[in-house]
Amino acid sequence: MIIDEGEGVGGSGPGSAVSTADSVTPAQGPMVASATAVSASTGGGCIGTGAGGNVFQETVCPDGLSQPCPSAGEATPVIASYLGFCDCLLSVDGGPSINPNGSCCYDVTVEVICVEGRPFLVDRETITARAEGGARGWIDEALTPDTKDLSAAACEALADRWTRNALFEHASIASFGRFALDLLAAGAPAHLIEAAHAAAIDEVGHASMAFAMASAYRGEPVGPSAFPIGGAVTVSGDLKSLAVSTAIEGCIGETLAAVMAAEELARATDPAVRRALALIAEEEASHAELAWRAVSWAMSMGGDAVREAVEAVFSGAARHVPTVPSDDPSLAPFTSMLAAHGRLDRATARAALVKGLDEVVLPCARALLMPAPRASASPCTMGGYARVHEV
Repeated sequence: MIIDEGEGVGGSGPGSAVSTADSVTPAQGPMVASATAVSASTGGGCIGTGAGGNVFQETVCPDGLSQPCPSAGEATPVIASYLGFCDCLLSVDGGPSINPNGSCCYDVTVEVICVEGRPFLVDRETITARAEGGARGWIDEALTPDTKDLSAAACEALADRWTRNALFEHASIASFGRFALDLLAAGAPAHLIEAAHAAAIDEVGHASMAFAMASAYRGEPVGPSAFPIGGAVTVSGDLKSLAVSTAIEGCIGETLAAVMAAEELARATDPAVRRALALIAEEEASHAELAWRAVSWAMSMGGDAVREAVEAVFSGAARHVPTVPSDDPSLAPFTSMLAAHGRLDRATARAALVKGLDEVVLPCARALLMPAPRASASPCTMGGYARVHEV
């Protein structure tokens, strides 16, 4: 598939104040594209509205369409199946046209809907495995949520939610592996590299718990395909690049992942769900602290150039906060039941993200950017975050 980069539409620009959920704006660049073939537009509870601001206009050229090119309406299911796991197809706006390679191309509008932890990014595209049937050694057998009072629709929604989470936790293992290599190449101290490897091991546990949850709600085993890493691991040792990617993926992404897990835990009542979310919230908070320490160290070593690059990330921090899926009206009667099993409605989730940005990320960023930060010191201490926010 070929995706031509388009312009983001809607939302506020870099550095804008964040006061409402609708003011959270997307990361710059192309839509998030996953390696998975799962259609976010035909399943997974994807009901995009464009209200969140994470909306992009793209030109998509799916592989394998026959000539003459099908109409926009006929091609919509194929286009949806090629979009990433995080992407909700809002509309097919134009086409077909034929590119120089002879592929059929269509103009589309896409909303990015994922809210997960540390992604595995390649050229600003998020890579995940596919969800496949079978345990594949990725199910924590000790976790079994109580599904006896759940409707089929509620079980399906929860299976989709936990499958998405599982695939991103699984991808985070690769992300931390690359992070450890980046730290090594940059000459980082041993304690940062040790913490990066420990975090990768944590993510193995998170993925196993999430796949266990997904399997329980699906009623059959769900596991990951082989991770499509290809030749995607590049390591430069450049302090500026390391600091920027860590600020985006760790300081913003994982800090908000910890916030979201804590909010889910605060409303969950199922014992197995609470056990999983409590561990995930605690460990994601420690991963976020690692990111802040690593950026602090990179700034102390790299001088003004690294500091200015990091400052630019946080001046537009709202652009790196994704939206969350719209609520399926058919699930409205089950809102409380879904929350009891770790799935928040959109309004609650978006409010948590904005609060996390305003009350955690931005204050930590201000502390980080104070003059003369101490090497490897964390300006963001999140220990006990889940317990403090639990109600």
